[in-house]
Amino acid sequence: DPISNPNVLPTGTNFYNDQSQETPTKDAYEYGKTLVLELLEELTDNTEKIAVGLWSVETARDDGALISMILYLLGMEPIWTDSPSAGTDGSKVSEMVKYVELEDLVRPDGWENKRIDVVIIVSGLFRDIYSRQLQLLDNAFRVALARSYYTILDDETLKSTYGDQVQTALDAIMEGIGYYGVESESLDDNYVAQHWI
Repeated sequence: DPISNPNVLPTGTNFYNDQSQETPTKDAYEYGKTLVLELLEELTDNTEKIAVGLWSVETARDDGALISMILYLLGMEPIWTDSPSAGTDGSKVSEMVKYVELEDLVRPDGWENKRIDVVIIVSGLFRDIYSRQLQLLDNAFRVALARSYYTILDDETLKSTYGDQVQTALDAIMEGIGYYGVESESLDDNYVAQHWI
């Protein structure tokens, strides 16, 4: 579409809807943060989990704004790198995320800064077209869990009930992200970790 993307001109070249390596875009991430604030303002501050549907057409239309919304609910941010293979803007999204410190999260007035858990429902076409973004989201959930890694391991009730099974299960998840982001966030501030238990 030459209207939304003038770089496709002259005609006959560069006609594409989007490049999944660029999704979500930086603008979409900023818009996703706005969506989070608008969504949370309609809910109570004890909301622990939100369900989000991801569809391929909407993702192409909004450049990944809903993906960005999920990331920001989890307290994560995409990592963009410069890459000439990523299209006209040259910003490629890594499959790894960067965590946002709890004190840096923006939530509505009266809300505590917490990582909110998300249930994602994806269409089959989204799964096929945006598999890279699903890996990004999987890593985001792993890093969110990692933020309470030591809190989970130090929980005496879990130790007495499950022995070393909790650490074995948790380490299997952490190995996939190289133990990036392991910390001691309270389970009261991290609903991803709280629901994992």
